[in-house]
Amino acid sequence: MPTQITALGVSKSLGGRLVLDSVTCSLTAGECTGIIGENGSGKTTLLRLLAACERPDQGDIVVQADGGVGHLAQDGRLAPQVTVQQVIDRALICAPSKSGCAVWRRRWRMATSRPWPSTAT
Repeated sequence: MPTQITALGVSKSLGGRLVLDSVTCSLTAGECTGIIGENGSGKTTLLRLLAACERPDQGDIVVQADGGVGHLAQDGRLAPQVTVQQVIDRALICAPSKSGCAVWRRRWRMATSRPWPSTAT
């Protein structure tokens, strides 16, 4: 099967702390992959890099996926009126952009003609 996502020598620091150091991996279409590690070891950072929600300090991420790659944060807060479809759509809105997830709100409005769902408080 073809490789859909590849990280090549990816490094990332957060708050002056090296979280990922020269990570190289490939994910193939149809493959189930687990990312396992202690708290703070860089699992979420790697996922955010693979989904283009963040940029690596060094190295490259190559994505060859027709539908793109999305990232749904494990600790995201949802408004009670938001549907499951809206949550998934919101996660995928980031996928086509290499500029990062800061563009979510604008792309959400463009894709749905609706304001960004407010989060629960």
